[in-house]
Amino acid sequence: MLRQEQPITVVHMRIDNFDDYKENYGNIAYEATIRRIAELTRSIGTRPGDVVARVAENKFVLLFPEADHKNGEILAGVLREKIRRRNMPNHGSPMHSAVTASFGVATVIPNSDLSIEEFAKRADAGLYEAQFQGGDKVVRYRVMNSIKLERWNRDQEGELTPDGLIRKLSIWGYDTIPRTYKPGEYTADKRIQLDTIDAIVQGHLKVSLEGETQILNPGDCLFIPKGLVTSAEVIGDKPVICLEGTRA
Repeated sequence: MLRQEQPITVVHMRIDNFDDYKENYGNIAYEATIRRIAELTRSIGTRPGDVVARVAENKFVLLFPEADHKNGEILAGVLREKIRRRNMPNHGSPMHSAVTASFGVATVIPNSDLSIEEFAKRADAGLYEAQFQGGDKVVRYRVMNSIKLERWNRDQEGELTPDGLIRKLSIWGYDTIPRTYKPGEYTADKRIQLDTIDAIVQGHLKVSLEGETQILNPGDCLFIPKGLVTSAEVIGDKPVICLEGTRA
């Protein structure tokens, strides 16, 4: 059984420009190509607990327990290159003369707030982006890209002050608690229980969400949905004054 805080990575793979392959090459060549790709896919998922499955005519899913996003991207990249090097012809493709595949990678730290369906949607989002970029690519779903970051606008809001930042969060419907982090301080991973905003009054704070990092500067307000695992580290030799906001 997995330890609760170990990451899980899922990879969604789709063969590029494969809709007309059977018509162009015949059923025997089509089945042979599918078998070759299935063999290559199984050669990647070799650890105990790894799962590889064909879920549609030209789509495969690979599940890697206890693998972070870096390892997931590496494994997907190895498989992409293996398929490419097989040099299986696909002259009906408008993009590539050989059979290629696109990959979407998503990683989560398991928790009850993220459904399996949402996890799959994240991998599909990466897959669609890989295909949109022309195929034969690996694209990782990035949590930070889906999280709102609001910056202080000096031209419209004036000079940054603690009271001004508190008023801003209050308008958004958040109560705030001030927190101070000392230089060099690090807070270990914790799961966010409520939708939260971290707003920086002073200093620089590196926030990690599900293994992805963002450096927050004075005036930055990062919206963190509940259920995510986060840690924080002070950057530089000045203390960080942070307003932690939760819904009023």
